[in-house]
Amino acid sequence: MNTENHKANSENNVIVAKSNSEIAKRLKHLCETIDGGADKLSEVTGISRRTLGNYLSGRNEPKTSASVSICAAARANIVWFTTGEGPILLEGIKEKKNGYEINLKTNSNQSQEDAQEQLFQENLSEFGTKMHDYKDAAVETGYEPPILIREAIKTVMFTQGLTKPGAIILINALKEQENMNKKSN
Repeated sequence: MNTENHKANSENNVIVAKSNSEIAKRLKHLCETIDGGADKLSEVTGISRRTLGNYLSGRNEPKTSASVSICAAARANIVWFTTGEGPILLEGIKEKKNGYEINLKTNSNQSQEDAQEQLFQENLSEFGTKMHDYKDAAVETGYEPPILIREAIKTVMFTQGLTKPGAIILINALKEQENMNKKSN
């Protein structure tokens, strides 16, 4: 499924990237920056360790939902993850003449690398909490939305602060809508 163009294939729900080995290199980079590495990333995203290993080896290419989960957990730029272009992280981006640099606030005793690692670990922990909140909301409502809706809800929970009660309201509304659609057919 290698191609020189980055495109979304909605039929198979797969982001097609330049090559599996390039995605694998970028995923390895993200895993190296996480305390606990691939095991922690697997735990936080819900992607099995075996599947993550297949991505890391380049044997398989992550589907859109897996790419979104990985990038959300790492606060990584999905465009960078799939194409290698643009900044790695979404937080603290400062445009420069020859590309991008991460510009994080640091105290006098902290390097940019340490500040980046600290932010990454905080985001990873927050992402894990939000994923558990989403799972709890889905269990409480007894409804699991379609995958793209599910990943969108998780993303909004993480990036925009949608709370668990808010997710429950949203999931219940989706459940009602689906039931109404079934009745009208």
